Amino acid sequence: MTKGTIKNLIVRMVSTVVIPIVIMTSEPAFVFAQTDYGETPAGHNTLSQDQSTTIEFTPVQDGYYAVPGSTANDLATSQRLGLEVLDSVYKEVGSLAYLDVKYLQRSNGTFTMVLSQKDISTINTMHASVSAWLDANMQTIVPNGTSKERAITLVANWVANNMTYDYNATRDRALLVSYQNAMSCFEKGTGVCVTYATAFNCMINYLPINAMTDRVDYLSASSGTYTIPTKLISNDTHAWSALGESDGWHLYDITFYDNDDGHKSAEYLDMSLATTNDGHHSNIRTNLGGSQAIAYNTDH
Repeated sequence: MTKGTIKNLIVRMVSTVVIPIVIMTSEPAFVFAQTDYGETPAGHNTLSQDQSTTIEFTPVQDGYYAVPGSTANDLATSQRLGLEVLDSVYKEVGSLAYLDVKYLQRSNGTFTMVLSQKDISTINTMHASVSAWLDANMQTIVPNGTSKERAITLVANWVANNMTYDYNATRDRALLVSYQNAMSCFEKGTGVCVTYATAFNCMINYLPINAMTDRVDYLSASSGTYTIPTKLISNDTHAWSALGESDGWHLYDITFYDNDDGHKSAEYLDMSLATTNDGHHSNIRTNLGGSQAIAYNTDH
């Protein structure tokens, strides 16, 4: 059995962590007054990646804040919706298994994901650290003027070349939980599938793409540029990435792209339908707008 095969088996077993379910059963006293937001410590009720993208939390009792858009009729859907809301702004957060996530059950039977002030402070601190790393390194990794297609490959190569898959996580749950975000890639260069995927997404989403030339354009700032949409994709055992293009979501798995012997498996960049049928990429939990929203590569 090759090391690559061993890695694939490990990924299937342990690379993602199910978030423990903690239910707050008492009915919350929602507070909508602006003054209450003002009394909240800075950064606790609003998460912002840039000036145009924020998450406004609704304060609930006991110092917890409801994640907007996470209310659902069942726990599994509430968890998925909450993760997708946070991933829409904070590409580095991953599975949240390292946070004290709770779910509020209302008298009408619905569930809502809630985070504590400490949790949100942790996310803010992580975001600031990742943002500083990206500012310091991305223009070296992906030079100005690089084509969008080439930029994606450069980022994939950087993550694969600088990451080592940590097999010890199969035996150490605390270690596995610590890898459920992008920070371990940038600080240590070790992790599991969520580490690979979130680091890749952070780096891709950072790149300003000139709308006229489809090339990386750091000089134009936000004027005339756009960022490539990304999503963290997962099933019960694995996590990978989706990049948004005009024809749909293209799938990238940097964990499988990387091999222990230094070889790169190109079929995992912009994956084909056949590649996704390898037994690791089925039963996607992430909402991509239906199966037609996935744009499979037909070239390999």
